[in-house]
Order: sequence, then C-alpha cells, then structure tokens
Amino acid sequence: MPESKEYCLTNKQRKQLQHEIKNYLTKYFKILLIKAADYHKVEIWNDFLIFRAHGFLTESDKQIIKLPGGSDKIKEARLQVVKKYASDNLAYFEEKLGAKCIHQIYDMDVVKDLFIHVMIFDKVFIEVN
Repeated sequence: MPESKEYCLTNKQRKQLQHEIKNYLTKYFKILLIKAADYHKVEIWNDFLIFRAHGFLTESDKQIIKLPGGSDKIKEARLQVVKKYASDNLAYFEEKLGAKCIHQIYDMDVVKDLFIHVMIFDKVFIEVN
C-alpha cells in the first residue's frame, strides 16, 4: 500500500510523463535489440506504471515459434532481455516518478507478440475517482 498521497500529478503532467517514458523506452529497445516494438503504451495510474508493447518479435523469432518447442525457446530468450531491461531502467523510472518501486512483474505472450511490465510504487501519482 502506498505510503502517502503527497505526489499527485495533474492529468496534463501524467500524459507528458507517459509520453517521455514511452519515447525513452522506444530508444532503449532500438539500441538494445535494433528493433523497437510496433506499438508501445505507457500508463501511469494510481501507484502503478504499466508498460505494454506489441510487435516486438523479429521475423526470425516468428519463424522459430512455428517449430516444436520454439515458442518456449523464444520466450526464454526474450525474458532474459526483459530482466536486463527491468534492471537497467529501474533507477530511471524511480527518478522520473520521484518514488520507489516496491514490486514489479512482467510477462509476455510470444504467440500474440505481446509484452507487459507492471510496476507498483510507494506513492500515489494520480487520484483514481
């Protein structure tokens, strides 16, 4: 449970911050993987930061998924990338949001080419009415 409601964003500030984080992550994944996802969405709500991406697999990944056991292999490899991404960017998210991440979880569905990362922080960013 968040410690306080001291740090609340206006809707305009929230949208601007979401846009900045989305642009940052697009650049990050282009550098790390040479390919960013086709679609990214960042949502800041209550004490959550939610990042989802669609279309992150390469054409080679898509072909490997069709092989027996291929989807498990691609998911295993991509989860290693996700662990690196989460580790590399934790300080960035905490600095941008002015809060400490108290829990995070991520998962992907390689068949649907979908990735999601949810972070819970120790402060409420925007009131949920």
